[in-house]
Amino acid sequence: MKIKRDFLLDPSLVLYLPLWKLDGAKFRSEDAYGHLATVSGASWILQGRDFDGVNDGINCGSPVSLDITKAITVAAWVKFDIVSGTDKYIAGKITPWSQGYLLSFFVPDAPSFRIVTTAGAGHPTPTAGLIAVGDWHFLVGTYDSYTGENAIWVDGQKAGTRQTSGTLVVSTNSFFIGQHPGGSNLVDGSIGEVFVYNRALTPLEIQSNYLATKWRYQG
Repeated sequence: MKIKRDFLLDPSLVLYLPLWKLDGAKFRSEDAYGHLATVSGASWILQGRDFDGVNDGINCGSPVSLDITKAITVAAWVKFDIVSGTDKYIAGKITPWSQGYLLSFFVPDAPSFRIVTTAGAGHPTPTAGLIAVGDWHFLVGTYDSYTGENAIWVDGQKAGTRQTSGTLVVSTNSFFIGQHPGGSNLVDGSIGEVFVYNRALTPLEIQSNYLATKWRYQG
């Protein structure tokens, strides 16, 4: 049974890209902002976009609504074909390691949510071995400057956390999917959906989003 996708009504959802339904070389995000996204490679498949790990990526520009400072959630459905080599940049607005935020795969074996705050750069210590190559996973990164918690979640469960402080430092780069803004650290695999909120979702909300969307990536 499919669960209603109530997250679409959340006013804090500042970027939503259901890549499984957005075909073409350019398209608009399906949130209240309608951000323009430009595709390089990343061919369309039934469950999203396939990234070849060579030069594929999606550029969502640098709108003010993604210049988030106080609290944030970045989430994506991802299936990796290869996780060796360099770290894989899934989605974020980052100037390593002086500005921004990034949902990534931290080589050799764990996802992470890297952030740069006014207190410095860092990421949670993730639990290894939760990502299986060839399987879809729902990865979520959160940061809340009010509590200081920076966390990474895998398939609805918290997989790593750390305490920090400060507000996020705004990156001057565009928001990229599947690669570093300079064209490196490329994802070899598929990305189905990408979400960005300008607040930290609660554990219950993360679990609810996972359950509402996972049907598309099963089987």
